[in-house]
Amino acid sequence: MDTAYVPPVPSLEPVPLSREALGVLSLVDIASNPFRLLMLLLKHMNEEDGCAEISQAEMCAALGMASPSVNRAVKRLAEVKLAWGLEDGVYQLHPQLTDGKMRARIAAVPEIDSVEPAEFAARRQAKYRTQLAGLGLQQGA
Repeated sequence: MDTAYVPPVPSLEPVPLSREALGVLSLVDIASNPFRLLMLLLKHMNEEDGCAEISQAEMCAALGMASPSVNRAVKRLAEVKLAWGLEDGVYQLHPQLTDGKMRARIAAVPEIDSVEPAEFAARRQAKYRTQLAGLGLQQGA
């Protein structure tokens, strides 16, 4: 018997993202797991309030990720201000991704942590050098 739970898709309508939002997303430095989680949250986004209602257990099942990996991805999305938890199982996507829709109005909408292209490349290169150093390797060796 198959016990895998697959949450229902809230809507089959496309999720429109503006070219501006896509440009901002292209310059947010996140790894593949937070990116995959963001895509899942967009898939489950309620068009009326820009929230995604999905439990972390459902995220794990949908993404094939362990709970600690999902927790880190959720934390990373909050750090870069793309999505944040409102309550258990409810995640607010940034209004720039939801055509301005939000469940709860906040004093100031946080700015998404994106960088200029040159800074993005510099961050990635520094991260790569750090990883190489951790392995006892040098770039170009």
